[in-house]
Amino acid sequence: MRQPAEWIEDDLLGLIKDQVAESLTLDYKASASLQRTDGKKADLSKDVSAFANSAGGLLVYGIKENGHIPTELDEGLNPDEISKEWLEQVINSRISRRIDGIQIQQIYLTGTRTGRVAYIVAVPASARAPHMASDHRFYKRFNFESVPMEEYEVRDVSRRLVAPDVRFGAALLNEVRADATPIVAQLDSYVENLSPSSASFALITFHLTARNFPTVGGMEKVGETMIVLSEGLLPVHSFKLEWRGSARLPLMQGARYHVAQLGLSVADVVGPAQIFWEVLAPGAEPNRGSYLVLRQNDFLSIAPTSDEWKLSQAIHWHI
Repeated sequence: MRQPAEWIEDDLLGLIKDQVAESLTLDYKASASLQRTDGKKADLSKDVSAFANSAGGLLVYGIKENGHIPTELDEGLNPDEISKEWLEQVINSRISRRIDGIQIQQIYLTGTRTGRVAYIVAVPASARAPHMASDHRFYKRFNFESVPMEEYEVRDVSRRLVAPDVRFGAALLNEVRADATPIVAQLDSYVENLSPSSASFALITFHLTARNFPTVGGMEKVGETMIVLSEGLLPVHSFKLEWRGSARLPLMQGARYHVAQLGLSVADVVGPAQIFWEVLAPGAEPNRGSYLVLRQNDFLSIAPTSDEWKLSQAIHWHI
């Protein structure tokens, strides 16, 4: 998929066609959400600051959704009334501190919507968090919404400037047609540090579900264990890696460091493959997350999830 700054109307239609659901990092908004009223401006500051205080993400204005699934483009916006410059001014003036790196893409619509536009607001996870909305509250993303942060969460997020914030990530190596059952998805996994404070080393574990034995290059297999989810137990293959600062560069902000190449067997839409990850680094809070690798129409896709999970038993590190 192209970067949001390169999107056109076809990319929005692709989200609808593929039924790409809202998530921790994706939120669909009706065009009517952008208005020149104080209430709508306050909502904009809340949603943008929540993404910056969390893992970052995309706000898509101009798409209707039902049950967090996009259904169609709406009527769009008049760019003479709601312009890209107006959006930038509202965001910069109503959020404190200012968020660096926000990108706003104006997308021209066609057909019966000719002359109207949609907007993409791409918000990075901010190293200068927490950011306060215009109602003098701090927000985060949780269960598809922007919700107020607890006091301890504000303190934790404020440590991004003085503590490492090391996270695991995964991306499809190339576009794969899902015309076989099962099909093996090849993914590249990496770690990145979202904080200006570097990490001298990190302990990385991830846990894969797969109907067939997963292939992993570059990491030690720990064994098979269970992930505890709200709906029950899930069997996984567990792997670990010690990233030693004495042998490599420290984990610095702005760079991604290759961890391993993964091969996952994705059987069908009903049973997607899942990746659960945890990263430990000195001076930092443990980071934990998960991904889904699933078949959508004729192609594979990967997306982060907000599922809460834990291991049924601890991973033991041999020093």
